[in-house]
Amino acid sequence: MKFYTTQEYATNHNVDESTVKKWALEKKVKSYNIHHRLSNLIIDQDNKETTIIGLMNLKGGAGKTTLAAHFASLLSKVGFKVLLVDTDHQNQCKLFFPEQNYEYAINDILNNEVDVNNGIYKVSTHDSNLDIIYSSYALALFARNYKSLDGFYEMINKIKSNYEFIIVDTSPNFDIINHNVANTVTNIIIPVIPTNMHVEGIGHQIEALQNIAKIPLDRILGILPNAVNEKTIEHPTYIQFLENEYPEGVYENRIPFDPWLEKVTTYKTNIFDYREKSKSSQSLKKAVWETLRRL
Repeated sequence: MKFYTTQEYATNHNVDESTVKKWALEKKVKSYNIHHRLSNLIIDQDNKETTIIGLMNLKGGAGKTTLAAHFASLLSKVGFKVLLVDTDHQNQCKLFFPEQNYEYAINDILNNEVDVNNGIYKVSTHDSNLDIIYSSYALALFARNYKSLDGFYEMINKIKSNYEFIIVDTSPNFDIINHNVANTVTNIIIPVIPTNMHVEGIGHQIEALQNIAKIPLDRILGILPNAVNEKTIEHPTYIQFLENEYPEGVYENRIPFDPWLEKVTTYKTNIFDYREKSKSSQSLKKAVWETLRRL
């Protein structure tokens, strides 16, 4: 899926920007307003491709779940049809949304105990644009004996045409489930907290994705600095290190440290609804905008 700024789209079609904006109003093109200070993003109406993004980092505490839930939430809010898939046995994506009763989790689907369509649940607060597949602590036990490397791919392949985006939260290890995810996603984002303990192993993780899961480098959208405190010496230093090691591989937009990104789970909501004007809310919107530009 390729996204263009209004100006880029106008240039590509030899028209002025006002014409593109008119086309958007007439629904001749799809236009999405991700952030009020950034250009709307345009895609052609005939673009039917499903983008599957995995949030992956083999180290825990990098913010994969928080980012996955908020990316899925925002994309659905601006009009995309989105599926959020929780493949982390801690099953914490659910904390960012209203509670609901659910009978099946992803391990039930992968174990062929239930059809995938019966394991998908709608999120009531997102205008029917957001669905979720829950996880379960039972997934950790299930993974020990799971042998298939394409079961997750087969599951996603059955339903991907129903969605424009599928966002996958992953666990902090490279078990058989994560191997399945890596074999399925179209793109990967690596969240990282810019400290020595988090940054030190990034190179090994990228090598593992390339060599074990056969992920081409161009499928890795970038390294996304998360929970950043610009007032420290350490965080800016390690962001600079990452930028030197991976030119153009590090997101320009950083997600600042904000305790409210965890506190919102108390209220079963997301930062966009709870503190829409907060710095973290605006930074997340910019990160989503940059993600779409990186596709």
